[in-house]
Amino acid sequence: MNKIYRTFDLPVKLHESDTDKDHLHDITPKAKTVDEIERRRSLPPGTLCIERLQRGTAAASSLLELVGDDPDDAFITQTLAPAAFNSSWYSLAEGSTDVMRRQLRLPVLQEVGQARYLDRADLVQQASTLLLQASQPVNTLRTRARLNERNTRRTHARIGRMIGNASMLLSAADADVLDSGDAYETSQAVREQAKQTQHNAINLHAAIGRHPSLASLASPYSDMSIYWMRTAPAHIEVLTGKILQYHQMTS
Repeated sequence: MNKIYRTFDLPVKLHESDTDKDHLHDITPKAKTVDEIERRRSLPPGTLCIERLQRGTAAASSLLELVGDDPDDAFITQTLAPAAFNSSWYSLAEGSTDVMRRQLRLPVLQEVGQARYLDRADLVQQASTLLLQASQPVNTLRTRARLNERNTRRTHARIGRMIGNASMLLSAADADVLDSGDAYETSQAVREQAKQTQHNAINLHAAIGRHPSLASLASPYSDMSIYWMRTAPAHIEVLTGKILQYHQMTS
């Protein structure tokens, strides 16, 4: 049946609830200086995680600005898409006991009967913009945490959905069919690529060491940051390093 897919379900049970696999999830590195130790002690619970997410999300937005026509640039989208998918899950679904559907927005590259379609550059730019916007609610949430406000779940959900939608945009950028001229074929390709992104979000730890996430980009010695610097295309290696250094936390 011909169908234009517009949503993709974010599963509550994306990662197995297995204590033997807890080591695969990103953790906040320990502080290494007295000043940082004291700063962290002064923060309300949860603030540090929020701070890392804000920095990592902003870094991802900047990294996407490096995507050009070089085929090797696919590394950027193919790494950030599952990282954003996981970050969406951490903010929106991790630990939930309800079965309510959590839907992410699939980009519609071409509507039926319309000639214009979104190309790879459009998708990457939209994802970069959305991630930058997502970092703003994180700043607000960090302020709320410092004011000891307890009800932050809605803001977490908003952040998670925005980051998840950005993941779907990046996923679509690597779909096999972007301009086939057939809206249904294109939509099916976008959906299949979203499934691949979900698969990568679960399994990319085999290459990285831990499940990829945007928050882990905020730490220079995280498995994600080390993997990025070790694997990033040579022609953007210097710029990548500068971007990460600018957004990362020092400890």
